[in-house]
Amino acid sequence: PSRSTGACSMGARSSLARGTRTRSPSCTPWLRWLTSRASWLMLSGSTGVHSTGARSASPAPHSYRMNTLIYAHNLAGLLEEQGGQGRLVEAETLYRHVLGERETLLGASHPDTLDAAHYLPKMLNKLDKRDEAEPLYRRVLDGREEQLGARHTDTLTIVHALAALADKQGKLADAERLYRRALDGREEREPGATLISHEHAHLCAQPGGAARGTGRPGQAG
Repeated sequence: PSRSTGACSMGARSSLARGTRTRSPSCTPWLRWLTSRASWLMLSGSTGVHSTGARSASPAPHSYRMNTLIYAHNLAGLLEEQGGQGRLVEAETLYRHVLGERETLLGASHPDTLDAAHYLPKMLNKLDKRDEAEPLYRRVLDGREEQLGARHTDTLTIVHALAALADKQGKLADAERLYRRALDGREEREPGATLISHEHAHLCAQPGGAARGTGRPGQAG
C-alpha cells in the first residue's frame, strides 16, 4: 500500500519515533498500513530480512528490533482503544511481546522495560486478570523507587494504580494505605492542592474505611 507524503505522514513518523501514537483522523490509512506492517515485523522475530525477502539466520540489528517494538506497542495501543474482547486479547499478546523483547535487549530494570511492564498490567486489569497484574505493578514500583525515588511523580502514579487495583480486589486496607501514600506524596509536591479523588470517596464509604467528612482520609472532622 502507498503511504501519504504530506505533513500528516511526517507527523505520524515523528510520533512513532517517540513511541507515541498519532490520533489525526487524516492519518488513518497510513497508520493502518503501518500497524499491519508492525504485525509482520513482530512475527519476523529476531531474524534479519534481506531486500529479496529471504530471511537470514543472523539477528536483526538492535536499532531495527527497537523500532519494531515501537510499532508493536503502537498497534497494541490502537487495539486497546478499539476495545472488544478479541482486540484486548490481541493487545495483551503484543504488550507481552514488547516487554519480553525489551527485557532481552535492554535489561529488566531499564526505564523503557519498566514502561512496558506498566502497560501490560493495565491491560490485564481490563481483562480481569488482576492477580497477574499486581506483581507487574509491584515490579515497576520497585524499579521506579530505586531509579527515581519514592516521591517522584512517576512512582506515585504506580502507587495510585496499585491502590486502584487493591480496591477492585476488595483489599480495602491495602488500597487505603496506598491511596494515602499517593495523596501524601502529591500534596508534598503540590502544597495546598485538593487531591481527594473519587477513589478516596469510595473508600470512605466502606465499612472500616477512612473517616468521612474531612479534607483528608483518616482525619477526624
